[in-house]
Amino acid sequence: MEPTVFVVDDDPSVRRSTERVVRSMGFDVQTFASAKEFTDHARVESPSCLVLDVHLGGPSGLDLQRQLVQSGVRIPIIFITGRGSIPMSVRAMKDGAVEFLTKRRARRSSSPPSAPRSSAIARRSARAAKPTSCRRGTRR
Repeated sequence: MEPTVFVVDDDPSVRRSTERVVRSMGFDVQTFASAKEFTDHARVESPSCLVLDVHLGGPSGLDLQRQLVQSGVRIPIIFITGRGSIPMSVRAMKDGAVEFLTKRRARRSSSPPSAPRSSAIARRSARAAKPTSCRRGTRR
C-alpha cells in the first residue's frame, strides 16, 4: 500500500494546495477541516503521517496531538502554523511532533511556501510510520 498523508487544516486553500503538492509526489492524501472530522473518519491502515495545523476551529492541533498520544495512536505529526511561538513548538516537539513549520503568506502562490520542505518530511515520515488506527477505540 502507498503511504497516506493526512492533512488537517481549517483553511480550504491550504488543504487544497497541500493536497495537490503531496498527491503530485505519488502519495495518497486525505484532508480534513477539523480535529473532530479527523478523529471521526480517519483510518490508518498503511504507513502514514499527519500534517496538522495548530490553530483549528474547535479543538486545536495541539489538543488533537495530545488526544492521539493518550489513545496510543502513533503517527508522525508535522505541525504547520501561521502564528507559532517558541513555547508552542517546544510543547509540540516534546509530545512527539517530527517537525514544526511556519506558514508564510505568499500573495500569488497557489501552494504554501513551506510545501517542498513539508513534502520531503511527509515522505520520510509516512514511509517510516507503522500502521495505526486513528478511530477512537481501535488501536493496533
